[in-house]
Amino acid sequence: MASAEASTFKPGEKPGSAGGEIKSDEDLDAAILKQVEYYFSDANFPRDKFMISETAKTPEQWINLSTVASFNRMKVLNPSLDLTIIARGIKASTELEISEDGANVRRNPSRWQKTIGGKAYGSRQELMTYARSLIAEGSAAEDGKLSAEGQAFVTDLLSHHASPAEKVGSGVTSIKVGCNPEYPDTKCFVLVRTDESEVDFSYIKCIDNVYPKETGGKDMIRRSDRKRKADESGEAPAAKKGPAAAGGTSGEAGEGASSEPNPKGCILIVKAMADDQTVQSLRTTFGDALEGTEGKVKFVEIVEDMPLAYVRFDSAASCEKALGSVEGVGELELMAGEEEEQYWEKLNDKFAAAEAKGGKGKGKGKGKGKGKGKGKGKGKGKGKGKGGGRGGGGGD
Repeated sequence: MASAEASTFKPGEKPGSAGGEIKSDEDLDAAILKQVEYYFSDANFPRDKFMISETAKTPEQWINLSTVASFNRMKVLNPSLDLTIIARGIKASTELEISEDGANVRRNPSRWQKTIGGKAYGSRQELMTYARSLIAEGSAAEDGKLSAEGQAFVTDLLSHHASPAEKVGSGVTSIKVGCNPEYPDTKCFVLVRTDESEVDFSYIKCIDNVYPKETGGKDMIRRSDRKRKADESGEAPAAKKGPAAAGGTSGEAGEGASSEPNPKGCILIVKAMADDQTVQSLRTTFGDALEGTEGKVKFVEIVEDMPLAYVRFDSAASCEKALGSVEGVGELELMAGEEEEQYWEKLNDKFAAAEAKGGKGKGKGKGKGKGKGKGKGKGKGKGKGKGGGRGGGGGD
């Protein structure tokens, strides 16, 4: 029987909800069932990193009952840690499945197995791996052509896009691997329509809809922790400067412009980027590679919905060292030549546009005479008359 503490919480509910007294085995079974189903529920499981890591240990996504028995609330409900009691409690569940030997539990396979292109996938990573293998297949083939099996997979995956009908348009005659003209560094799936037009789509966005990414994570925690420390110290967060402050692609983080306008040999391209990478994880990985030197990462930009990132360093020497010492984040390549010039041109255009937008403003001058003045940037302006004008620029 459960301990007296069991009545201090309500199984399957958040802390603070008091439960009723457990008087019988039936009450205990019901409490265990509700609590274990909560662990695997859509409300908890996607955000529970421990549960996710445990299920990821096997393709069948089993978790040992002894692991479940060790959870704090389960120890209250089942102080003896008797696994047969837990197995008995969740036996009637339609959400969970007990292994034949009664030693393991998992979510019902219908809840996590997804069939795409006639094949079942058990996780986001498994689906991502196959999609990327097709990208490699098409990249190596003449004209980027995919096999019939590959095209069936992509067609089915496209159905999970936010606007599949818009992508299909007049109809699709074939599917190949190509590039988005704006991002020639990375490959994607391209639909060849019946009207001979072509359009690419984000397979990563489709996979996000099949297996949503977990929310929060270390990156969010680190950012919020830095903000909390800044608030406690009374310090204002450092303002962004230079190209990285220009708005740019979501995922960009900057630390200021280099004294050299467009330094050469300072940018690495991360192609076929690992799915678990974030701006913060890339900054940390490359930063650790430069530890003990004067070099550092200036900014990281992850291209939205693509396995592609750009990492800029403070010097060519730092960039070269990172290129030779970092592994596991993707395929690294030094940006150079015309590609580097075009990248800087695009970045500088964004910076100039943001500066122009922030610099527009009008102010009214005080004093005798014509007190009207125009201001640019952060409140700077010229006034006519003795009073002089005050700039009221948008930079304030």
